[in-house]
Amino acid sequence: TDEEALLILRGTMLPPPDKLTKERAFARRWVPWLCAYTGARVNEMTQLRREDVFRVNGVWLVRITPEAGTVKSGFARLVPLHPHLLDQGFIDDIETRSGPLFFNRELRRGGSDENPQPKKVGEHIALWVRELGVTDPLVQPNHGWRHRFKTLARRHGMDAEVRDAIQGHVPRTEGEAYGEVPIVTLNEAIKCLPAYVL
Repeated sequence: TDEEALLILRGTMLPPPDKLTKERAFARRWVPWLCAYTGARVNEMTQLRREDVFRVNGVWLVRITPEAGTVKSGFARLVPLHPHLLDQGFIDDIETRSGPLFFNRELRRGGSDENPQPKKVGEHIALWVRELGVTDPLVQPNHGWRHRFKTLARRHGMDAEVRDAIQGHVPRTEGEAYGEVPIVTLNEAIKCLPAYVL
């Protein structure tokens, strides 16, 4: 809901607890916003590396790629960053970072390929969202952003093929699988979504 979305996004602005690692604090600050404005799966965002955020022809993009971790479709895609993310200083905040943005590879404590660090970060975000007050058991705290993105995209007239390309959904027909959606088209679509006002 609008209320739950704003509750989470307001929570990102709260000072993190002292005991929280800087990577977890950084994830709390930015992962919900990234999910809100890209409609990506949470683990697609938690596995982002600094090299996956770059500019092409003046457009800031995130590259969601199997090279960084799990991508359900198995294919890489580019998603433009919403201007509100830029206005909030996301690019400035990551400028001096390298490697994974939301976890430290060196701090891995055991684990396995089935339970990688990006997944653990996503689980941490989900628990934190519950603590903020999103308690409805029918709402998946992180996955809800994907559904919300699709709803808002429809509400604001985003072309169906474009919104599917942004979210990495498989084309519905063979014809829709032909060609590519240009970055300029993706960027215009992202910009049609209104900024969240807290």
